Amino acid sequence: MRFWNRFPLYRLIFPFIIGIVAGMFLDYNFKIPLYVFIALIFISAIITFFYKHLISYRFRWLGGLFVYLSLLFFGYEITSENNKNNNPSHFNDCKEEKSFFIANIIEPLEQKENSNKTIVRIKSVKKENVWSTVDRKAIIYFEKDSISSQLDYGDCLLINVNFNEVKSPRNPSEFNYKRYLSNKQIFYQAYLKSENWEVLSKNNGFIIKFLSIKLRKKFLDILQENEISGKEYAVTSALLLGYREKLDADLIKEFSGAGAMHILCVSGLHVGIIFVILNWIFGFLDKKKIGKIFKAILLISLIWAYAAITGMAPSVLRATTMFSFVIIGQALKRYTNIYNSLAASAFLLLLINPYIITEVGFQLSYIAVISIVALQPPLYKLWVTKIWILNKAWQIITVSIAAQIGTFPLAMFYFHQFPNYFMLTNLIVIPLVGAIIYVGIAVIATSPLGWLSWVVAKILYGLVWFLNFSVKLIEGLPGSTWRGISSTNYEMILFFIIIGFIIMFFIKEKVRFMRFAIISSILLCVSFAYKNHNRLNQRQFIVYNVNKNSAYDFIDGKTDYFFADSLMMNDKKKHSFNIQNNWCNSGLKENVRINLSSEKFTFQSPVIYFRNNFLQFYGKRLVIVNEMNFNYYSSEKIKVDYIIISQNVDVDINDLVNQYEAEQIIFDSSNSFWRVNKMIEECKTLGIKYYSVLDEGAFVVDV
Repeated sequence: MRFWNRFPLYRLIFPFIIGIVAGMFLDYNFKIPLYVFIALIFISAIITFFYKHLISYRFRWLGGLFVYLSLLFFGYEITSENNKNNNPSHFNDCKEEKSFFIANIIEPLEQKENSNKTIVRIKSVKKENVWSTVDRKAIIYFEKDSISSQLDYGDCLLINVNFNEVKSPRNPSEFNYKRYLSNKQIFYQAYLKSENWEVLSKNNGFIIKFLSIKLRKKFLDILQENEISGKEYAVTSALLLGYREKLDADLIKEFSGAGAMHILCVSGLHVGIIFVILNWIFGFLDKKKIGKIFKAILLISLIWAYAAITGMAPSVLRATTMFSFVIIGQALKRYTNIYNSLAASAFLLLLINPYIITEVGFQLSYIAVISIVALQPPLYKLWVTKIWILNKAWQIITVSIAAQIGTFPLAMFYFHQFPNYFMLTNLIVIPLVGAIIYVGIAVIATSPLGWLSWVVAKILYGLVWFLNFSVKLIEGLPGSTWRGISSTNYEMILFFIIIGFIIMFFIKEKVRFMRFAIISSILLCVSFAYKNHNRLNQRQFIVYNVNKNSAYDFIDGKTDYFFADSLMMNDKKKHSFNIQNNWCNSGLKENVRINLSSEKFTFQSPVIYFRNNFLQFYGKRLVIVNEMNFNYYSSEKIKVDYIIISQNVDVDINDLVNQYEAEQIIFDSSNSFWRVNKMIEECKTLGIKYYSVLDEGAFVVDV
């Protein structure tokens, strides 16, 4: 117990987090009366401070129990209060019909291929000619034109639209975009044509955020004026200013595969470098006591200004909050325990927004720092050298290993991959990142001196070019990335338990912790074995819901036969978003791709046969009816299990019934809604069983 006494805030934050998680996942919503909190706090204080006079020593734990219960209920209550979906509103009565709304743009405009996207906060709604106050966030996609492209943060709009709820995942294991947005308290979205909105006023946003956005735009313009463009501009703007819109899929793949994606997300590394620069610049203020206080105020203000400019990502908030505690401790000459500082910063951020705990950046950031603080010192002591360059390299290697040990369970769970050359990557990129930030700041600082800024910008361009070249080279090495990894919630928790017990074994040097780690490892192996057994015996037929495309999977054990049209075959983005996660979670090792657009194509394997759009998979028989074969007729009625209608083929359901004897008709996602609805009415009239992938999501059947 003495060990945990050194970290009191860690002991307090755990019940608080449990309360937050309970508030997110419990289906029912109830309010905890204020008097319950007051009673718990009062009892906790009485027992904690006067237990010697009231109760015996052996019941001292009761004080802690009441404190934990207070924090647990408090976490639950603030989560419930922050969930806008729990609060009744006039908006709920208008969300499914076209109405007038007044809304403020609360995020900078994001340029999409066919629209301009932003997030708005709806302030008022007009119902029955009466304006009512509401408070809801929603995503708006504006028709792309020169007028909508001029919209900016803080603009107040009058809009006439009907909002739709964000849809749940439409495919097995697909990224849950609805849950992702709901954790940001966004539940609705809409598409706005140019004639359905107008600007009421400008510059109504929070002044600090407004100035931060303008300042970031000014800095981005400086980079462009100094002829930094292409991939170098994309990486520089992301690394230095947190502006990620110019990062394309290839860049993200290269940095992710090489294990360098973390440098493109402004985090503790970036904030730490800024802190070191500012601490050095204002070092002269340390000579006097009042100077130290003034320096602390300056440092905290400036690092928070940097956090605002970079977009206030969870990892930036963690680093900035923690550095703020460190700066205050230095000014007051107080020793600040890094673990308590981390816990205090987490507690403060969760108090402001409990849903920030769902952010992957928040989770990775805290786990990485805790792992580095706990594991890097003992790893570093394993080898001591007085050679400066080797010592620095060893420091980077040990930091990388410590961070990877802590974060790899989350990385497997969320990203399904692991960078095998992460140590080599970090040896190159971490020194480069420091140099790029220093030189990038110099480019901005010298911008009034055009020629000097241009010269420094050339150095910056060269550094970023070398960074991109190095990352691409490492990502292209054989076996650079271990892909297709998947783990369940249960397995991820077991990984963390094992890591925790091993860390405690090295800290406390007690054998029981290693025994617990071994038991947990056995449970993990059992889980892996059971999952692998199920994968070897799986047989599935899936019709995916992919907008305007045909995509079918026939899964046999760890082999997958993927049938799709030409457009789907070449669309990496749709593969990644709609299908890739299911392939990972199914443990597929072999992927056979068959193009449905090929005419008179025949494919045969031991388990599947495909010819002229007729297909047999084990005992299931299917026919795919599209533009290529819908005029095909047979003298005899053909018996099949499923008819798949695709590509908006204009076919009469009655003719299909006369041609095929089928258990069910499936309308895939390459069809339009109006045509599917028309054919559904025919199916209802004829009493035919049907399934619309457009309406109900992917069609999945075990064979």
